[in-house]
Amino acid sequence: MPVELRHVRCFLSVVRHLHFARAAEELGIAPPALTRQIQEAERLLGVRLFHRTKRSVALSATGEAYLNEAVSTLEHLTHGAERAAMAERGELERIVIGYGGGRFTPTCCKPRCAAFVNGIRASRSASAKS
Repeated sequence: MPVELRHVRCFLSVVRHLHFARAAEELGIAPPALTRQIQEAERLLGVRLFHRTKRSVALSATGEAYLNEAVSTLEHLTHGAERAAMAERGELERIVIGYGGGRFTPTCCKPRCAAFVNGIRASRSASAKS
């Protein structure tokens, strides 16, 4: 089983707080459940992410190396969710306009293409206001 998003979120919360109880509170889970998630992530990765004692939590060198990738992964997934929402709203549509030889020349196409694109923009603007 690979590391899952829940493991990454738990890891990042512990990194932010360097305290399991506060991180668990942020995540809305019990501290023992958070401890199990971190232990499972460490087992799956085959590394120690934190140095833990009864009184302190510190990021290990391995955890430090993993941190940038974990942050990047979460940012990438957040960006993907934003792009999906934009696609749902029709904001990612793409129109490709080309012209061929013959009677169509750049001088006659340019104003028509500009008018077409302006019409689409106006339509989107009007639908966004409604």
